[in-house]
Amino acid sequence: MKNGTKLSLRHLRGAIAFEAGQGATCMHRAAALALDLPRAEIFFGTFRPASPEEVASNPRASPEPFIHAWVELDGRVFAPTLVEKLGGLHPINRQHYYETNSPRDVRKLPRAEFDKIARRFRLSAAFRHLKARAGHGEYVDAMLAAAGVKWKESERGTILPAEC
Repeated sequence: MKNGTKLSLRHLRGAIAFEAGQGATCMHRAAALALDLPRAEIFFGTFRPASPEEVASNPRASPEPFIHAWVELDGRVFAPTLVEKLGGLHPINRQHYYETNSPRDVRKLPRAEFDKIARRFRLSAAFRHLKARAGHGEYVDAMLAAAGVKWKESERGTILPAEC
């Protein structure tokens, strides 16, 4: 990806359009963005719980440590859950992202494994055409398993580390 290169991000646009009422937003968006950026890799890590102030201002904020997904390419982070907040998809310096968020137990989903999962669940077509399978958790389960992430679901539908 070079400066001035225009990307269509058709899968990410589809994931954003599809996710109304869906859980695991970061997982859907990371998978969609990885389809749009064929050399990118998906990462998972445990993020700190939201502060009481953050929970008060954002009802979706997790009061428990949670597992988050993002995409990395060429030493930069692309956090597709920040698209609305940042007014688009912008690269973030990897060191800055890690210092700001202090993710623990970071795991990388090998690209070859993601590609197998994407083919198995036909994610490209699902995101482009807003098919129901894009919202099903089976491919999220497969991605987390392939990255070696141990997790459980909270009552709120948040993906939590297994030890919580």
